[in-house]
This record gives sequence, C-alpha cells and structure tokens, in this order.
Amino acid sequence: MLLNFTCKEVTQLASDYVTGRMSRWNRIKYRMHIFICHDCRVFVAQFRATISSLRGFGESAPTYSVDAQVRALMEAQRRLNPPDS
Repeated sequence: MLLNFTCKEVTQLASDYVTGRMSRWNRIKYRMHIFICHDCRVFVAQFRATISSLRGFGESAPTYSVDAQVRALMEAQRRLNPPDS
C-alpha cells in the first residue's frame, strides 16, 4: 500500500476529492500529495475554480473566463501526465 498518490492519480481523483466522495484514508493521502506538490496544488485549485464557475451558469453558454480556466486545467493535466514516448 502506497502512502501517497502520484500526480497522475491526483488528476484522476480530483472530482472525488472536491466532491467529498473519497475515503478518509485516501483523502489524507491526497492532501499529503498536494501539500508537497506545487503543480498538483495548482491543478486542484484550478479544478475547484472551474467547478465553481460552471455551477453558476446553469444552461447558459460558458464565457471566455471559463473557457480559459478549462484550457489552463487541461494544460496542467498535460504537464502532469505527459504522453508516453
């Protein structure tokens, strides 16, 4: 059993973390990782901001700021999970 998540696991589990659908032990491991990893801390902050922004839209079309946040989120995920060479 690993005591910490990898960056890839952090990005894959972001939704569960933000929505509270994670076991206590996994939440502790998740927090340990984002405490020590700046890139993942930024990723989770951007993920939260994106979710928060999207909640306010309902059925309306996204604005530029949401589009920019989504692109930043996708770029952060690409940096954390580079394609295999």
